[in-house]
Amino acid sequence: MAFWSFELAEPGHECVDLSKASDWFQVTNTLPSMLVELHMSGCELNQIPVGVANMTRLKVVNLRWNVIWGTIPQWLYTCSNLESLSLYLNLLRGEILSSIGNLTAIVNLDLSANQIEGKMPNSLGNLCKLTVLDLSRNYFNGSVSEMESLKLSTNDFSGPLSDQLGNFRHLRLLALLSNSISGPIPVTLGILSFQEEASISENHFNRTLPKTTGQLKM
Repeated sequence: MAFWSFELAEPGHECVDLSKASDWFQVTNTLPSMLVELHMSGCELNQIPVGVANMTRLKVVNLRWNVIWGTIPQWLYTCSNLESLSLYLNLLRGEILSSIGNLTAIVNLDLSANQIEGKMPNSLGNLCKLTVLDLSRNYFNGSVSEMESLKLSTNDFSGPLSDQLGNFRHLRLLALLSNSISGPIPVTLGILSFQEEASISENHFNRTLPKTTGQLKM
């Protein structure tokens, strides 16, 4: 059974079951501004409800499995308290704005399975608390912290991998398969443990592998 929970910062209003609601926009416009978690997966939303912009205390926004189209609204980049944002499997397009660097509290960011394009903004480097970033199944291009999971599979990344990937000492999972990345595989990747997965297949790397890359899946 579908269940959407809304956890409120005010004591006594920890969770509201809205599984029987029929007008999501009316519902979100009447919710209090002190809302801290918003879960609306699979609600067939075609846009992010405008009322969400007034919920300045939001820490978790989960809008997976909808049909939200257009670009990511600018006000979402100003939600400085956000710790987790999932817009997985929607119809979002356009580019990620440099103002995404304002989300300095974000820990988990999932924008996968959309139609987002362009280059990843350098301001992503401002997200010092980010541990999981999933941008797979989009149309990003260009050249490719304390991050544990980096998923950039099925995009249009090209050019060589940066030696700076070796600086992600806590990286447990690296997924870069199905891009157009070329050139040598950085020796610095060999110092990473990749406790979960490291896949770089379906690219155009040189076939000469450094001895330190035994854990990579080609």
